[in-house]
Amino acid sequence: MSVAVAVLVLGACSDGSSTTDPSASPVSSMAPVGTASDLTPQAGTGDEESFGDVGTVTVPEGTTATPGTPTTAGAEQIVYRMPDGDAQGFPALQITWQPDAPAGVYEQSWSTENTKKVDTTVSDYVRSPVEWPGSDASVVSTWTEEVALQTGDSVDVDATALWLQSPDGTVVLAIAFSPAGDADSSSIEALRSITLS
Repeated sequence: MSVAVAVLVLGACSDGSSTTDPSASPVSSMAPVGTASDLTPQAGTGDEESFGDVGTVTVPEGTTATPGTPTTAGAEQIVYRMPDGDAQGFPALQITWQPDAPAGVYEQSWSTENTKKVDTTVSDYVRSPVEWPGSDASVVSTWTEEVALQTGDSVDVDATALWLQSPDGTVVLAIAFSPAGDADSSSIEALRSITLS
């Protein structure tokens, strides 16, 4: 039985233009602080897939790709189910992109952080800066989430979210979902293979 993958909304937060300190940039004030993430890009193994004309991802052979249903106007989404998936549909990789996004990577990841930190099903939320080739701004967040199943049971899932912003203003949000504790998940490997066009 599969479970619906959580959808994070692109472009759903304010641009921060109401700040009272004219020297504070709304974008930079929402940038993550602290230690940079150790998530690094790497070449994947398997089949290279394009998502729109925005970028590519390499997924294991046998991965199934289905269109997602983003809730933000103008956004597109693909959900990749890995061939080693369990009965609940994990691991999986969800990629959502929005050309000319009204909010950038820092704003979107900041909004998501604040939403997730008050969600009682989410634990161990960490948001960090990261460097990613071809991206003008990049953020990574990790967390564990208790996901309700259609059976009434629940399962703990680890999530790694990578926000990228291309020079043309397109924002990409890729989220790797895997069974809790599976640090070598095929969805993480696929996420690390993402390149912007």
